[in-house]
Amino acid sequence: MKYVRSLLPLLFVILCSTLGTMEQVYAVDMTLDTTWCGTTNPTRLALDRDNGLLYVTSPLDHSIVVYDLTGQVVNTIETAGPPAAICLAEAGHLLVSIGRSVHKITTAGEVVVTYGLTENYFVDPHDIARTPAGVVYIADDDDIVKVFDDAGAPVQSFGGYGYFPSTLDEPVAIDYHSGTNELIVNDQNNYRLKAFGANGTYLRQWGAEGSGYLHDAHYFRAFGMDIDEAGRIWTLDVLLSLFEVYDSSGVFCFRP
Repeated sequence: MKYVRSLLPLLFVILCSTLGTMEQVYAVDMTLDTTWCGTTNPTRLALDRDNGLLYVTSPLDHSIVVYDLTGQVVNTIETAGPPAAICLAEAGHLLVSIGRSVHKITTAGEVVVTYGLTENYFVDPHDIARTPAGVVYIADDDDIVKVFDDAGAPVQSFGGYGYFPSTLDEPVAIDYHSGTNELIVNDQNNYRLKAFGANGTYLRQWGAEGSGYLHDAHYFRAFGMDIDEAGRIWTLDVLLSLFEVYDSSGVFCFRP
């Protein structure tokens, strides 16, 4: 497949339908050599660039399906419930939400850490980010980003419901920017992206609600987000089937 490896998570999200088939999205100007998707209802995914593996959650099957980059299924990880948010951890481990819980699991499915130190600690975890040092950030449905150490113990939290710069309304995606040591949060219902310091300090925001016309940095329903190896921030508007790309400071760069 002629994917740019760093963009594969976003492309897979919009190309892979809930029926387990794939179709090209008209707003993305690229040609695919092949299409594939073998899971029943693929939802979230994590790309292991170093090992060329793609982990795809399948909630109806209570499993995580593992692909190589040719589209072959190389493993299936059974989970205790429907998996949702997923993130890579250290080698051989994943972070995954199951219901109102978030666990670190091995690639054999064994739970080794429970975040929050108890089951059902969260309202509805939307997304997970992890730093190389093992600090874990979980964007929860109560509009709070909850921070944990690598042992699963709570460290701090930030955000909270609202429109003001440091608050959130439906943080559907979160990613750690290793180049700037910042957390980038997709604040969906406020139609903007926000950058926070690793300690939760609000830094800046960009984006606005769309008006029906195609304007730079305007959204109708921003959802997917990924940071590529060059430090650029890729976002996906699921209603417009459209990518927008920003530099690490939040300045609009281009649309693919």
